[in-house]
Amino acid sequence: VASSGRQDAGDRGVQAHGRRPIPQRVHTILISTHLLEEVHALCNRVVIIARGKLLADATPAELEARSRYHGAVSFSAAGSGVSQEMLGRLPQVAGVEVDPLDGRVTVFPRPGERILEPVEQLLREQGLEVSEIQLERGRLDEVFRQITLGDEVPA
Repeated sequence: VASSGRQDAGDRGVQAHGRRPIPQRVHTILISTHLLEEVHALCNRVVIIARGKLLADATPAELEARSRYHGAVSFSAAGSGVSQEMLGRLPQVAGVEVDPLDGRVTVFPRPGERILEPVEQLLREQGLEVSEIQLERGRLDEVFRQITLGDEVPA
C-alpha cells in the first residue's frame, strides 16, 4: 500500500473566474501493488501490511536505505581484470559478489562507508575496461521480503 500525496490536477489555487482563492487540497491515494518499481514512480510514502499487521511506514528512500544494496557499487567489465580479493581488500568494502549468470560484480560497503570512488580508482589502476558502473540506491524488493518474512532488516 502506498500513498502519492499528490494535489488535484484541477486545483490551481484560483477559481476559473479568478475572483477568490480556492484552498489547496492534498489527497491521499492508496495503491496496492506488488510491482515495487511503481512505488518510485507514484508514491512518496510506503506502508507495508502483512498478516493483518502494519510492518513498515516510510518513504521509498528510507526503505531503500535498509537494503544491503544501499550504497553498493555494481559494474560490468570485459574479462576478469580485478579479482574479488582485490576489491575485498579495500577498507571500505564489506563484501563482493559476482552474478553467475552475467558476471556483473557487486561490491558492498561497510556500514556508513562510501565506496564508489575507491572502487573506480582501483578499476582505473588495474586498467579494467568497464562497460557499466552503477551506484545502487537499495532494492525495495529485498527489503519487502525481509520485512514480510520476518527477517531482521537493519534500521
